[in-house]
Amino acid sequence: MSRLTAPHDQIAPALRAVLPLHPARARCGVYGVLAALLLSVCAAPAVAQAPYPNRPVKIIAPQAPGGGVDLVGRIIADRLGRTMSQSFVIENLAGAGGSIATQAAA
Repeated sequence: MSRLTAPHDQIAPALRAVLPLHPARARCGVYGVLAALLLSVCAAPAVAQAPYPNRPVKIIAPQAPGGGVDLVGRIIADRLGRTMSQSFVIENLAGAGGSIATQAAA
């Protein structure tokens, strides 16, 4: 029957001599410090940002106003606006087989 080794048995002897704690505990401490550092770095930019989106959201409809695409877009914009408490604007860019709307979206 083979003996399963614990994770601290797999650490190189030179590394074990350098670590002041039990190897398993030392790794937990290092990972804890790294996790705290990562969280503090990631949380700092979020505090300084304005709420997203900070201006009306534009929905581009590649058809003329008054058509089916415009009607469905306005219904979706109304429901999204109520759900997200944000204003949504429909912009109809008809012409060139939808190329103008595609270019505006890009």
